[in-house]
Amino acid sequence: MEELVKAKVDEELANISSNIEGRESRSSSNKTAKEVAAVILPSLANIISVAVSTAVTTALKDFTDKMESRANEMQRYCLLNKYENDKLEQYSRRDNLRISGLVEDEDESEEVLEAKIIELADNIGVKLKPDEISVGKA
Repeated sequence: MEELVKAKVDEELANISSNIEGRESRSSSNKTAKEVAAVILPSLANIISVAVSTAVTTALKDFTDKMESRANEMQRYCLLNKYENDKLEQYSRRDNLRISGLVEDEDESEEVLEAKIIELADNIGVKLKPDEISVGKA
């Protein structure tokens, strides 16, 4: 972008020089401030226009790059949180099997309840070991 501004400035300065030289050949002694301004001002306006346009374009590009980077960072953060949340939910669902119809006494120990569950599983053809289950009373 900076090169574009420099090229435009050089081009406009060349235009100014050629315009001034053209006017000097016509009447070198009758140059007034008004004539000089008429030659210089359009070129200066072009230079300023290109410089401002370049500055605005550069600033907007920097801003959009920052916003895009931040959006990508937020998207990554959300995805990581989603996976972490899923892991936590999965962990909390691990011990949530309830067996309806299994009678449990209030005085019965967890070991006795565990033995009942292992026997029930064995009756339906599932082999369980005590370390494969956790027992808690509802």
